[in-house]
Amino acid sequence: MALASMVREYLFLLSEDKMLRAEIRTATKRMHAQTFERLTSIVGGGETAASNFLAELFSPERFNRPEEVTSYLGLAPVVSQSGGTAARARIRPVGQKRLPGILIEAAWQWIWRDPEAKELNNRHFVRHGIGQKAIVAVAPKLAIKLWRLAVETQPTPMGDAARGARSG
Repeated sequence: MALASMVREYLFLLSEDKMLRAEIRTATKRMHAQTFERLTSIVGGGETAASNFLAELFSPERFNRPEEVTSYLGLAPVVSQSGGTAARARIRPVGQKRLPGILIEAAWQWIWRDPEAKELNNRHFVRHGIGQKAIVAVAPKLAIKLWRLAVETQPTPMGDAARGARSG
């Protein structure tokens, strides 16, 4: 009986989680409509990556450099070296634990659909020989691309007053 109760609770929580994710996606689309459209224009990026990226960063313009974004997202490698020992780089888990995983999954889609991303992945794969290491090295590049698109300012169309002033 206890197991059945736990299963019911688990299924309820899964449905609530799904509903909340859908609400977050809808709110993100509404609050950041133009930015969301730019982010989903990346081949392979998708709505899940775009909405989670915008929800986590919320105000991407507060970052000045790509390194700040990747560090904030937990996608920046941490190098530890001591004396003559060779340096080891690893990803330090910080901040939202879910977003780095989403970006890594999006990076798989990105390399399958974008030739430049595939080439980047191939270079990392040749260096390491392990597909998972290569894709983890590509994910920060995707995050940087998303960030740049998020902070990109689109030229605003001139209003009627400006057009009238120029013609008259």
